[in-house]
Amino acid sequence: MLLASPDDILGHYYLAMALYKTEQHEAADQEYNNALLASNLEIIKLICLDKGINLYVQKKYKEAIDLYKTVIRIDPFYSKAFFNLAIVYDEYYEDKQPALKYYQDFVLLEKDETSARIQAENRIKALKEKLFFNK
Repeated sequence: MLLASPDDILGHYYLAMALYKTEQHEAADQEYNNALLASNLEIIKLICLDKGINLYVQKKYKEAIDLYKTVIRIDPFYSKAFFNLAIVYDEYYEDKQPALKYYQDFVLLEKDETSARIQAENRIKALKEKLFFNK
């Protein structure tokens, strides 16, 4: 379905976010897809990031990772995608090397002292200790 205006795109997007918040994840996925059909790259980036979060809470980690990587292909300087990738790899995969890499990428891109940056710096330190000193 081709959408006619940005208002239609945002309508699907906001509906998807509302469905996500009410834990109607399958319906949220469909609305995210509808929003993507006629979006520009900036909007697609945001929708993919939010859809990735929706997939993550459904434990669809591979699909979430694919979406975060899509965001990075669209905008290789969008730090939130790196942070979300790091979290998925860190929490749900045994191999922690990708998590370390994505946390490091995030810290390089995130210049402000946000709570996410502090969390990433702490995880980098912990992962380095685990990977390189506790063998």
